Amino acid sequence: MAVETLTDVSVSLGGTDVSSYVTEVAIDNGSESLDRTVFGNAARKFGSGIADWTITMTAFQDYGASAFHSIAGALLGTDVAIIIKKDSTASTSATNPQWTATGHMTRYTPIGAKVGEDPIVEIEFKSAGTVVAEATS
Repeated sequence: MAVETLTDVSVSLGGTDVSSYVTEVAIDNGSESLDRTVFGNAARKFGSGIADWTITMTAFQDYGASAFHSIAGALLGTDVAIIIKKDSTASTSATNPQWTATGHMTRYTPIGAKVGEDPIVEIEFKSAGTVVAEATS
């Protein structure tokens, strides 16, 4: 099994590259579970419902003009175009996928740090469309 270390993931929010701030990103892609059990079944049966995903990010905060806070802070409560690419410098391919989505920003933590630490931001997006994994440019 090949194991990779991610070092050059690109993250774009609303068309703005925020990769230089982001330290962690995760896509939890799934669908609602529908109970399709009927009389006579020996066990519960489930089927897939509509898409239900979450994208979470952790980033270093920057309050400068045109910096992270001015970009991400303005997106809270809105639907945002999100693009995440495994390796920002290589072409999109089966081994370098890119994910695109429209997500509703439900959480933005504008400040969070202990004394003497860099301020950290936590962001969460909920599904406002589908997450599309692209294997070609």
